[in-house]
Amino acid sequence: MKTNLTDDAYLGLDIGKTKIYAYLVLQDHQPKRKVIVNTAAGHQELLDWLSRQRFKQLHGCLEATSTYGHEIAKRLYEQSYRVSIANPEAVHAYAESRLSRTKTDAVDARLIAEYCRDLKPTLWSPPAAEVEALQALVRRHQALEQMIGQKSTIAWKPPRPTAPWRSTLILHLFKNKKNQQVNLFPASGGWNLDILNP
Repeated sequence: MKTNLTDDAYLGLDIGKTKIYAYLVLQDHQPKRKVIVNTAAGHQELLDWLSRQRFKQLHGCLEATSTYGHEIAKRLYEQSYRVSIANPEAVHAYAESRLSRTKTDAVDARLIAEYCRDLKPTLWSPPAAEVEALQALVRRHQALEQMIGQKSTIAWKPPRPTAPWRSTLILHLFKNKKNQQVNLFPASGGWNLDILNP
């Protein structure tokens, strides 16, 4: 059991695809920092680290910038910690109000923890399993639509030959096939080396 507990603690998490930067603000104590890998083992390491800290209640906060933070948010919630997923614009506005211009993962984690402490953002709870499944399907559908859109805008066309090569080919064809038409580049944009007889 924890003894000499401080009242509240605020945890700022800067979430990346592979790493999570944690910054813990304890009242009347030095803040603490931790960097973990963004995996199930890393999440457990963070929970173990938090269990050794001295506080009565923890309010953790992360930005809603991607899905990379959903698992750690759920793990914190399952431990009965308060969790907020903040709008990145709100955190950015808070940073500007503090005249903070430094942009690193560690500084972002500190700003998120201080934002949580000062503004007490709305608490989050995980959606029902059905809602999560539907959200995953919608994200997948959007990704597929984006991929299809990119594919249709990247229509491959073979490169046109350089001017000297093209001139040499045309002269050669005209020398050998007098009175015949040559259509090297039709309107369709493809290659056509057929010689049409009149």
